[in-house]
Amino acid sequence: MNTTIHPLEETRQRIIKLMMGEHQFSCEMASAIMDETLIYMRAAAMSQEGLGSPQLVDIGWHTFILYTREYQQYCCDAFGFFLHHNPTDRDGDVVRPADDTRMFMAEHGIAYDPGLYEGHSDPHICGVIAMKKLDWNKAYKEGRKFASVSEIILDDISPRGDVLDIGCGQGELMKQLKDRGCRVTGIDLSDYSAGIVGDFMSYNFGKKKFDLITVNLVLAFIDDKAEFVEKINSLLNSNGRLIIVTPVLYDEYLAKYTDHQKNIAVEHKQLVQLFPKGYKTYDTNYGEGYSIRLTLEPNLN
Repeated sequence: MNTTIHPLEETRQRIIKLMMGEHQFSCEMASAIMDETLIYMRAAAMSQEGLGSPQLVDIGWHTFILYTREYQQYCCDAFGFFLHHNPTDRDGDVVRPADDTRMFMAEHGIAYDPGLYEGHSDPHICGVIAMKKLDWNKAYKEGRKFASVSEIILDDISPRGDVLDIGCGQGELMKQLKDRGCRVTGIDLSDYSAGIVGDFMSYNFGKKKFDLITVNLVLAFIDDKAEFVEKINSLLNSNGRLIIVTPVLYDEYLAKYTDHQKNIAVEHKQLVQLFPKGYKTYDTNYGEGYSIRLTLEPNLN
């Protein structure tokens, strides 16, 4: 069981099509869920204690099981036995967190897509679930454009040597920075990235240092923001600058924010914790208590 065995393509396509219809997933999303379900099943077959499955993988597994004959044959071919799905609906049943599954996979050298595990282990989550890389791929493929950094910030940038644009997308900001005489490197999770395709946190920049790092409408989607800022600090030259553009939430207005606003913004108190020595800001208001906070030159040292 060192490799993942795939079912017949016809069966795979039927499962994908059913997930698309039942859960409104795109073809790309449903395909990724299908592939990750097979990886999870391989790990579950190796485990002697059972492994918890995140919501998206559980959807894929449930859908596969509906094709009973094909599922049984797949289990026999891949594992040599029938892999049962054990519900946890009785008193005393233990629901193992998806984090345990990720740890098991890492310990056994099983590669998995973290985007399908992060934030999706809640069994009550349903419907269309945000999925980071897959969502960005879909949006860029459909030609959707995302807000670029405010002109007030671009006007504040003088030509500054080497620049790193984190979350560069399709390169709108990269182009504007290059037009201002900068040497720009971009990085983005999406396969449609105009720069490096990869995860900033795991990417090895070697000994490269930057005079300016821009983080445009990205910070809210970072799980460990302190670690994120720490890595940025390690990549800045001693006199380098960091520009962060992010919507900001304020405590006194928390009850008024919509779920969408909360999902794409950073709480003000988090910015204070991230940059305790202060930062220069511009505020562009978008209604009471909600603004785009343009954070300039925080003192990282």
